[in-house]
Amino acid sequence: MQTIVSELAFTFVDDAIALAGGVVSVTRELVAEMFKSIRDRLLAPIDRLARACDVGNVLSARQAAMMRPRAQHAIRSAPAPRFTI
Repeated sequence: MQTIVSELAFTFVDDAIALAGGVVSVTRELVAEMFKSIRDRLLAPIDRLARACDVGNVLSARQAAMMRPRAQHAIRSAPAPRFTI
């Protein structure tokens, strides 16, 4: 009987720890998104001016170069398609 009680207690503690970790993760993501939104809103006029003055397409080339490794990583890490019959 004592093993069932201790197992229930350990399960409850493990679930509480997992729940706390999930809450921390969600909170961290929300705060990061909030700061990103504030930064984008504050820097929007500067970005528009920079894009308007970008005659040689330097900014778009730089952005494409940054996106290229991310796209390659996403392609490499995607699961292989499974063919079932």
